[in-house]
Amino acid sequence: MTNTTYMSSIVEAWRGKIRLSRDSADRKRFMRDAEMCDFFFRGSMGMMWSDEFRNKFLAGMPVPQFKVTINKAFELVAINGPSTMWDYAGRVIKTEAMPKLPIEVFRNDAERYALYQQELQQETAIHTARGMLMQSYLNYSQREQPGGGLIHDSQLGVTDAIVKGAGVLWVEPYTFPGSNRVLTKCEYDRVERLYFDPDCTRANLTDCYWVAREHYTKYWELEKRFGLTPGTLREKCTHSSRDSLSDDSEASRAARRSNVNDCDLIKWYEVFSKEGIGCRSMRQRSEIEESCERVVGDFAYLAIMDDLEYPLNFPPDVAASADDDEARERLDWPTAYWADGRWPFAMLKFHEVPGSPWPLAPLALGMGELVFLNVIVSCLMGRTYRSCQSLLAVDRSIDKDILDRLKSGEFSGVVEMTSGNQKMIDQLIKWVESPTLDPKIFQVVELVSDMFNRRTGLADVLYGGHAGGKVSRSSADSSLMHESAGLRPEWMRRCADTWQTELADLERIAAGLHVKGEDVRPRFGRETANVWDELIANEDPELFIRAMRCTIQANSTQRPNKFRDSQNLQAMSQYTLPILQEWWQASGDAQPLNAFLAALGEAADQDTSAWVLPEREQPQPDPEQEAQAQAETEAEQQRQQIQDAKLQEELVGKQLRNEKLAVETSGQDMSQDMGMDMSAQPAGGASPAPMEVQQDLMSMMLDPSMMQGAA
Repeated sequence: MTNTTYMSSIVEAWRGKIRLSRDSADRKRFMRDAEMCDFFFRGSMGMMWSDEFRNKFLAGMPVPQFKVTINKAFELVAINGPSTMWDYAGRVIKTEAMPKLPIEVFRNDAERYALYQQELQQETAIHTARGMLMQSYLNYSQREQPGGGLIHDSQLGVTDAIVKGAGVLWVEPYTFPGSNRVLTKCEYDRVERLYFDPDCTRANLTDCYWVAREHYTKYWELEKRFGLTPGTLREKCTHSSRDSLSDDSEASRAARRSNVNDCDLIKWYEVFSKEGIGCRSMRQRSEIEESCERVVGDFAYLAIMDDLEYPLNFPPDVAASADDDEARERLDWPTAYWADGRWPFAMLKFHEVPGSPWPLAPLALGMGELVFLNVIVSCLMGRTYRSCQSLLAVDRSIDKDILDRLKSGEFSGVVEMTSGNQKMIDQLIKWVESPTLDPKIFQVVELVSDMFNRRTGLADVLYGGHAGGKVSRSSADSSLMHESAGLRPEWMRRCADTWQTELADLERIAAGLHVKGEDVRPRFGRETANVWDELIANEDPELFIRAMRCTIQANSTQRPNKFRDSQNLQAMSQYTLPILQEWWQASGDAQPLNAFLAALGEAADQDTSAWVLPEREQPQPDPEQEAQAQAETEAEQQRQQIQDAKLQEELVGKQLRNEKLAVETSGQDMSQDMGMDMSAQPAGGASPAPMEVQQDLMSMMLDPSMMQGAA
């Protein structure tokens, strides 16, 4: 019989850790806020007054006559969602530049320095080519991603971040059905399915030792994913899909009557650990647990479920025959994000909480005001409805015809009255009016609504209006108002750009480890695919993990402001167009001018293809004019050389005269100090030359014996 309990203690330990994470105070606080905010965002018109919501969040508050839910949650998402992320991020790869050393480092060895420069040039070209390949792939993969591309999953993550407080995308390789090509994707998943190490206290997860992801998968897909024998997990299913419930055959009904498991979904967890397979805190370990801990090391991956004693990724038949390499491959992370200190997901969050990995939801900060608004508005609507009803007090002595007419609600027409009725009509009939509503109630509603807007940043200017309904009378005031109102949206855009940068870096690592040349051949072509294998797939992973980083082009994720771009281009055209036109006429190169015209057309939503200017060929110069110009140039060079020579002679003459004067002055001073008679002339009556005198004096100063002889 096959042993299935060889890792049961480890599996049970991980179940306990996930339960502790689910029950941690920080996660409970986050999930309660997220659930309440999600109710308001996706709920129906009377969602807040449903029994589920009232009993869970309102302590069973009575239901009003009019069940109103003011959906400011939708307003918050509708206003901030598009401004946070509008389009795909422009991914740019930055490679680490190699240092340029001076020749002195090589002890002025020209040969060594030339070899160094050649190597530097070659390595720089390789790094640049590697970065270009990865950049092209990352911008391709985000649009190729199934399900509408990365922009669709990113917008779901942005909505989760605004409503619940965090949006999560997981990065992993995938293949299309019927294809062996491996590509990478950033897939959205609900933040409720994410679990952290309960001892983690930092928002950047640097002190987190494990994370887990919850899944609900059809049992046959799970068997195929981990190579299990078909039918192994059939009786382990815990949930039913709508597809399974739609089967109303006699066999299915009989199975339900006999309590046979008719489910087809399995809840399971992926565990990414940085503390081994999970047995380090155990006092007793089995032999196989010791072996796995030794082989796998710090970074382990396990797939576990509630009603299974062994990990899905290390089943009994594999555990019985696996060597160290196979065990390490089975129990290691599918993608080694740990090599760069990362987790396999990126989380978008706007408001971090010190001491907790779970952030605050922007909508949760105004939940108190929003609940009050829904309660008071529902009550006001009921009161308004009741006050609109007509209630009459009628004297019993009134004629029956009048009473019948009043009860019928038909007040128009003629009613005959008997002469015996001596009372006045206004004494027989009285309208009963409801008490007038206090106007302060509406002031309170307006105040609370304004408080919610301040909490969440729903400023009037974001709706295209003016603060307080007042029109600004100065440009400075208007500018300040727009700058202040745009502070929160700008911060949210910055957080989204950081999030997209982290996703691109994760996908860069996944692509380098999983994508081969054959996978990108349809996109890059044969030769470029071979270069991908040479520079990325077959290279040391450190080159694409450490030597390059991804950034996001400025404003690439934002909605283009074509009105602003058009104004800026028109303002620049009066200076730029003459320069570009002059360049075109002089060089024949029309590319800069065409690019400027294309930018103008894009800002104005106009097709400028019919306005493209052709390249102009430069006219060939006349040989006679060229020879004459060459002669004039040579003559000018000769004149310049003559002037330079004269200037040099003058400088040399001035220098010689200054030296002579200096030598004569120094000679007189020395002759006085040494008691020498400088008036004596040498034999022959000729005076020594200034340079000879200077040399003799220098020799005497350097040789003491000569100084004594002279004395």
